[in-house]
Amino acid sequence: MPQFMTISPTSVPGKKEYAWRNFLQGGYAAIGWLRDTELTGMSLDEIEKALENEYPDELGEVSLAKRAFERFLSLEIGDYVAVPNVRFGL
Repeated sequence: MPQFMTISPTSVPGKKEYAWRNFLQGGYAAIGWLRDTELTGMSLDEIEKALENEYPDELGEVSLAKRAFERFLSLEIGDYVAVPNVRFGL
């Protein structure tokens, strides 16, 4: 049975349309929290350590981000990712 996940291309005001266009044209989806860290090939444990380094005083944020990464990394071809319409919240 396919999984379903909803993500937002960005929470940066005025950048949602740009991010959405990159997703669509590039054929990919992505999630943030670690903007300056290349995550390709990293394990969930490595991502968690990077999150703890990025947010040392925000355990709630680390926990939320870890769950999002865990869910995102579990997606497979054939699963669905929904992205909010770019006309809202620009």
